[in-house]
Amino acid sequence: MQNLKRSGILLILTLVAFALYVFQMDSQSLRGDEAFDATFITGSIPSMLEEMRSTQPYPPLYHLALKGWTAVAGRSVFALRFLSAFCTVLVVPLAYQLGRLWFGRRAGLFAALLATFHPLLLWYAQDRMYGSLVALTLASTVLATLLWQGHSGRFVWYGYAAVTLLSLYEHYAAIFILLAQNLIALVWGWRARGKRWLTAWIGIQFVIGLAYLPWIAFAWPVLSSHTSAWTQPVALPDMLRRLFQAYSVGLTISPEQAIIPLVGFGIAAGRGLLARGEHPDRPARLMALIVIIIPVTAVYLLSLSRPMFDERYLVMIIVPYLALLGRGLAGARRWAPIGLGGLMLAGMIVADLNYRFDPAFAKAPGWNTAFAFLQAQARPTDAIVYTFPDPAPEYYAQNRWAVFLLPPEAPPDPDRTRQIAREIAETHPRIWLIPQWSRVWDQDRLAEQTLDAIAERAAEFRAGQLPLVLYHTRQLYEAERTPLDVTLGGRARLIGATVRQPDGSVVQHLIAYPGDLIRVTLYWQAEQLMEANYSVFVHLLDEAGQIQSQQDNWPRGGAYPTSWWEPGAVVVDTVVMALDPDTPAGTYRLVAGMYDSTGTRLPVTGADADAPNARAVLPATVEVQVPCSYPCNP
Repeated sequence: MQNLKRSGILLILTLVAFALYVFQMDSQSLRGDEAFDATFITGSIPSMLEEMRSTQPYPPLYHLALKGWTAVAGRSVFALRFLSAFCTVLVVPLAYQLGRLWFGRRAGLFAALLATFHPLLLWYAQDRMYGSLVALTLASTVLATLLWQGHSGRFVWYGYAAVTLLSLYEHYAAIFILLAQNLIALVWGWRARGKRWLTAWIGIQFVIGLAYLPWIAFAWPVLSSHTSAWTQPVALPDMLRRLFQAYSVGLTISPEQAIIPLVGFGIAAGRGLLARGEHPDRPARLMALIVIIIPVTAVYLLSLSRPMFDERYLVMIIVPYLALLGRGLAGARRWAPIGLGGLMLAGMIVADLNYRFDPAFAKAPGWNTAFAFLQAQARPTDAIVYTFPDPAPEYYAQNRWAVFLLPPEAPPDPDRTRQIAREIAETHPRIWLIPQWSRVWDQDRLAEQTLDAIAERAAEFRAGQLPLVLYHTRQLYEAERTPLDVTLGGRARLIGATVRQPDGSVVQHLIAYPGDLIRVTLYWQAEQLMEANYSVFVHLLDEAGQIQSQQDNWPRGGAYPTSWWEPGAVVVDTVVMALDPDTPAGTYRLVAGMYDSTGTRLPVTGADADAPNARAVLPATVEVQVPCSYPCNP
């Protein structure tokens, strides 16, 4: 009866884990590595293997399995993540088995309970090969424990060899678990089982190594040369602190929220390690410590010569840690397991909720939201430009638009960046820029400055977390602008202007409200070299000619002073002017001009010039409407 009850509880926990993993599985955008996988598996198997040999530091199992799976299920976000989620579900029953074998059935159930709600397992259940890495190394350790405890059937030996080999072909980090297993076999297994058992163990390790050696030889070029530019060196105390928090309450919880739950985890871990128990579980505690300490030590030592620490590379030790926590909870008396376990689960659940609903803890920018917006707004002839080498835009574009990384390399080559931008502008009437500024890529905003120089900044939007800037290139804005004839002091001409609505469309009569932004684009043409830097002004005038709003600055927000202008060149200068919140209702007109450092305006001539006031009259009016407060008077 007790066995049936435990089986029922374990089944419920497994189903709960499955529900948690697949719930809203496609709600968050793919992060860069996930999007890379989606693109990487579209290549042929020989090309994939060649990249794994030369540039991509992965064994082949996960990507080959994903390639086969997506051939059946498709390449949707849900399908891409389902394979990993399904494998991670298996961690729950395996956590029970490990806890049971080491510390008894009650500890096993507590380990399974913690695994069900563990926020880092949820994080990686929907992310690449890390969930399957946990499942495979855990299955390997369960089978190894059976061997250490005297279960010597062929199924256990062959199963251990097969699962361990699969884990090594899943991720190189599995080697650390294999090292720990061999240390356990040497310090404990041979004493308990004898020399014959040790001979068999060494033989199975030889078989595993022989089956793995060809891949190591094949992939040695990337293994011997690969470095991660984003991985930073870490001191041992900081490394241990990060591991304790991540493997207790995950990565999606604030320090303030984590403090009290971490106290609970600390107490449970201390009890798991030190509390008096039955004599037979002393070797198991040693096994747990070795399985945890050896991978941590190996990663730290390797990081001294080549930084490589990240919480994801040690996810294999989460469940051995949970098994120790399970022992600590199982050994507590009366209501202590409920109180202590509830405290720990509360921290996990807060982290789970943060992961699902708090954008601050999202793994990736909101690419799905941005591209849903583009699906509604962009045209097939538009181009998409992004400014950081994240594969996600390529995935979400789904070949609907041409997609370009600008600048294409770091450090950026300004000449090459400008050449590519000109080529994009020549073939696409509109360009959507998705700017992401990074200190390791385009920290000086070269991509934005380049597009500002060759196209009109027609509109700016925000789709979720990501800004989007819509540019109209020359082939479009020359047809949209209203021609003007204004010469300013013989130095420059104002040859056209546009006033745009927030969606980028051109209007002659703009309806606006107090506090709105008015986007005015001026098209200048230099008549001669200018030694001075002139400021451009745009004024909103009421019927009495009084200024109600204004914007004054050097062209392009100060980025392109007039002393840089080349004679004959057309300069597109977008000015964004904010209406004062107290602007009264009425119809207003727009004027523009230039003045020098003393405030003296350049004289104007031409058909659209207001010569007495040294300003050009722009071809658009602005009607400011003031919404009335409820109840409105008729």
